[in-house]
Amino acid sequence: MDDDEPMRNTAELLTEQSLRLSVYVWRGQQLQGSVWIPAEAPVGRDSVRLGALDMIREDAGQRPAADDVRYLEIDGTGWGDYTGSTYYRSNARSLRRDFANHVITLTADFGFEVLLVRIGELIPEGLYDAIVALREESVYDESDLSELESELESEDWDSWGRSDWTGHIRDRARQVDADDDVAELADDAYTDALFWDVCADGEAGYWQAETAVSGYWTDFEHAAALAWAEIERRRMAELVEWARELSAPIPGQLVLAI
Repeated sequence: MDDDEPMRNTAELLTEQSLRLSVYVWRGQQLQGSVWIPAEAPVGRDSVRLGALDMIREDAGQRPAADDVRYLEIDGTGWGDYTGSTYYRSNARSLRRDFANHVITLTADFGFEVLLVRIGELIPEGLYDAIVALREESVYDESDLSELESELESEDWDSWGRSDWTGHIRDRARQVDADDDVAELADDAYTDALFWDVCADGEAGYWQAETAVSGYWTDFEHAAALAWAEIERRRMAELVEWARELSAPIPGQLVLAI
C-alpha cells in the first residue's frame, strides 16, 4: 500500500453506526524469574492468543481503565475449523497482505483467528474504509476469494473427492454389468481430466464451499453417470477403429474387386 495514503484514527470506528463492535483488552503477562510482569502490547504483524493472560474480550458496558490498551475486531475476518466462511478467511488473509503493519491476528482453539486493530492508533484510510465496508459487502478481494476456493477444491479433490467419485463410477459400471472386468474398465478409463471434462458445463459435480476450510461436490452420482456414458462412447470409438484396422488391406496385398 502507498505510504503516502491519508491516515485515520481507529477511535473514529467506535462512532460508526454500521459497525458491530467487539472490543478486546490486552492483559498480557510474562514470567520474569518467579514474577509475572505486564507484557508489551501487540502491534501490527503480531499474533496473540485469546486468554486470561493474553487478550480478553471487554464486557459490554465495562468502563475501561485509563491505561487499558484496547483493540477492535475487524468484522468479517473471523474464521476457523468450525466457524466462519471462505469469505471471512479470504478477508483475513487479504487485509493482512495489504495492511500487515496495522493489523494484529488474534488466535484461539480449533484454528480460530480474527483480525484486530488497536484503538487510538492511526491506520491507512484504505484499511479504515475496508473495515466499514465489510459490515455490508462481505468480500474485500474477489480475486483472492476465488483463489482460496480453488485451493480448497484442489485439497478436497486430493483428500477424498477423487476416491469418492471413482467409487461412484465403479458402482455405475456394475449397474450395467456385474462382471469385475467392467469395473476394471472404469478404473482403466478414468482420469482426472475426464472428471473436469464432464463437469465443465456445470451440469453436475461442481464444488461448493461449505466452511472456511472445506466444501463438497454436488451430485456425484449424476456426474458418474455422465462419465460412464463418456467412457462407453470412447470404448466404442476404439472398437470401431480396431475393426477398421482389421479390415484394412495389408500393404502389398492384392485386393480383388468383386
